[in-house]
Amino acid sequence: MIIKDTVWWIKWISTGLCVASASFTALDIYPINAWTGFAGCVGWAWVGYRWKEWAILNLNVFLGIVYGAGCVRSILI
Repeated sequence: MIIKDTVWWIKWISTGLCVASASFTALDIYPINAWTGFAGCVGWAWVGYRWKEWAILNLNVFLGIVYGAGCVRSILI
């Protein structure tokens, strides 16, 4: 029997959030696209850290900053 650990769950939940964010962006649904993208990037950054995959970590930290700016913008406007 295969036991799924926390990293497995976070990886797939974050993937779902990233797909949802891309879908919301394609449908021009704002600001939920920024919030789901930010959450997905945070999850994938954590997975990259746990796996010691620096490319995944760096990519998602950078994208998280971009999505985070969109989230802040949605709050201020």
